[in-house]
Amino acid sequence: MIIADCSEAEALSDFVLMGYTAVLFLGDEREVLELLPFCVENGFLCMDRGELNHAFPQLLAMSNRLYAMQAREDSLQKKLGDTKLVNRAKLLLISRLQMSESEAHRYIEKTAMDTGESRREVALRLIRTYEE
Repeated sequence: MIIADCSEAEALSDFVLMGYTAVLFLGDEREVLELLPFCVENGFLCMDRGELNHAFPQLLAMSNRLYAMQAREDSLQKKLGDTKLVNRAKLLLISRLQMSESEAHRYIEKTAMDTGESRREVALRLIRTYEE
């Protein structure tokens, strides 16, 4: 969560547009009116300094929600990456060792359980072995 003066909007814009960050710009009435189109376009809040007491609980809730969304996205991206690696390793087992898809899947699962490694680690080792 970032709370900044309206005068800092331009300097912060590149930074805050890159991530899941709740942003509140504070200023006097004139500054708020000038910055409002930018805030609306980019999903930021902009308000008079005197309203901070009312807005802070909402901003905190929004920040927590954005943080949870970022954590979920990171988790899904990791799972997707792991699945891609496992599928690549299965294709190598199928093409190099003439295994069926189910045999390749079972091999990776069993190897992971027997060695105490993750499926990702097993897949990476298989990829290094059979892509060289």
